[in-house]
Amino acid sequence: MKLLLKRASAGWNDLPQLIRFLGLNAGIGILAGWLLLVLILVTDVNGVGTLIATSETPLVPIGMLMAGFAITFGSAAAGAAVMMMAHDRDDG
Repeated sequence: MKLLLKRASAGWNDLPQLIRFLGLNAGIGILAGWLLLVLILVTDVNGVGTLIATSETPLVPIGMLMAGFAITFGSAAAGAAVMMMAHDRDDG
């Protein structure tokens, strides 16, 4: 297990800094989106939690919602992080 974690860490550190920056922020956004999805399902907003729970195949709508929330929140977090990056002004 330690060897696997060491290899994963070495691979992550070999990536360019911008890719690590985007990956980290996208991952944070995905986790935030999934947390919001869990809150929506648990609090049963507009009955969506009950509707999914009583479905014959609840994994399909949950998977589709997870994918949609991951894409939306992950890309929004990565985009916001890029737009908030400090940059040097060259007024020439």
